[in-house]
Amino acid sequence: MQTLNASGLDLDLGTISAAKGGNGIDLDVGSATVSEGTFVQTQKIPQAEAPLPELEPATMSEVGTKLDLARAYMDMGDPEGARSILAEVLTEGSVSQKQEARRLMDTLPG
Repeated sequence: MQTLNASGLDLDLGTISAAKGGNGIDLDVGSATVSEGTFVQTQKIPQAEAPLPELEPATMSEVGTKLDLARAYMDMGDPEGARSILAEVLTEGSVSQKQEARRLMDTLPG
């Protein structure tokens, strides 16, 4: 039997059998092994077995983007936002990026 929806797509899945071994899709998911409200103990994995990946340092292009973002904050009249971003540049940037961040910080009010 063909069943069409409003867009004309054939939605007929054929004969679906809930019993195993039928000619269709098996919908039997088995019986529940844990009832609702039952506490299931989990196993803690020692940190040595699941190490966290090392965080990569910021790339110079990311720091350059932060400098651009700080300039945008300055243009919008948000010196605190700019100062926050420039502080990140001072810890992550190259020598020239740090110099630029210091120069921009010196122009901020307050």
